[in-house]
Amino acid sequence: MIFHARSLWRRLVLAGLATISLAACQSSPPDPEPTFTQVRKITLDDSLDYDVLGSSVAFDGSQLLAGTRFDQMSYATSLDGRAHLFSRNTGGTDAWGEVKRFTVSDGFTFEQFGYAVALGGDTGFIGAPQEDDIETNAGAVHVFTRDQGGAGAWGETKRLAASDGAHGDFFGQAISLDGDTALVGAPGNSVAANGGGAVYVFARDQGGPGNWGETAKIMPSDPHDAARFGSSVALAGDIAVIGAYRDGALGSLYGAAYVFYRGGGNPATWQEIKKLAAYDAADWDGFGVSVAVSGDLVIVGADTKHEAGVEEGAAYIFGRNQGGADNWGLIKKLSAADAAPDDAFGTSVSLSGDYVLVGAPGVNGGPVIILGAVYVFRRNLGGADAWGLMGKVTPSDAGENCQFGRSTALAGDLFAVGGPAKPNGGVHRGAVYVFRIDP
Repeated sequence: MIFHARSLWRRLVLAGLATISLAACQSSPPDPEPTFTQVRKITLDDSLDYDVLGSSVAFDGSQLLAGTRFDQMSYATSLDGRAHLFSRNTGGTDAWGEVKRFTVSDGFTFEQFGYAVALGGDTGFIGAPQEDDIETNAGAVHVFTRDQGGAGAWGETKRLAASDGAHGDFFGQAISLDGDTALVGAPGNSVAANGGGAVYVFARDQGGPGNWGETAKIMPSDPHDAARFGSSVALAGDIAVIGAYRDGALGSLYGAAYVFYRGGGNPATWQEIKKLAAYDAADWDGFGVSVAVSGDLVIVGADTKHEAGVEEGAAYIFGRNQGGADNWGLIKKLSAADAAPDDAFGTSVSLSGDYVLVGAPGVNGGPVIILGAVYVFRRNLGGADAWGLMGKVTPSDAGENCQFGRSTALAGDLFAVGGPAKPNGGVHRGAVYVFRIDP
């Protein structure tokens, strides 16, 4: 199993009924003052302890796919994981009712099916990075398609594995899907460097109609041991962004992120364009723990970024032509005005249009409460490309652990937030929240 430098429990704790507290923009007040409306809190009617619903989320505005990577289905079965599909108007307007529960028939203990999820229209990808079919912890990704096996049936159509999969690859720990192309991270891959990582590209209809075939393996130009290249991935058209949060090229685990372009639309050709790093990089920052891309913008999270020697976290926005054609220069460094030690600001990032979400699942909610929060930023708020803070979203039941913000997903004016350790009458059963931005 791969863990970050901090413990599993710190990264796996919290969620709750959300209320909103608005934080002032550092440069100027929001104009007009925004509100965030909680549309729905989603829980499972058969949840059990340590299900951790919301440890991963994917969202397209009308459908939401969420992982429960430790789900054991019953106390008598193994912790192999599940994933759940919710539809916006199933059960009523904005009811977000469950329409499908995904499992694997050959699941074994601790495969972590649901560790990562991706969703695109009629197709869902679900990662199981500790699946052992090839070798121990080699990993796999399961592809489900709507209407496979009947109307609305969402049947499994493909099991993906790396062509050169090996022990400890953790293939499926990160997934991104855009149209007919998917990226799958294998951060433990050791072909170029011990634990250096790799990313595999799959294309629809490659090898036959409807088949998802491997078309490329992406590697960094400067592989380093234990860099964990592929621990986070993002794809938009012909642009791929890949995080390596333990890259040590600049120092002790500074972290890095890489931008690749697909050459001329050829699914087999990906060219490294830029290696991104923080201008204020320091040891153990975790830069690259999360990435997102939309249009000509990229955001990279650094959840253990040190400010004045304290781990608070940060996120960095880069622009494609900032500083020159295809230069991918820094536009803005984001941080929380109310930052505190171990907030883990940047654990998750989402980017769409003029909005950015940054999850901070370690935000303190009391003496022994790890509450969590999500910060919402907007382009041009406070000036051109200022990316001013619109508000801070926090759960209302601050008396309970949540790790609210461990996962985020953004689509238009709607966003989803995972709180995988929300108790819900037990221990770490989890919840997912859907919000609307009301400008």
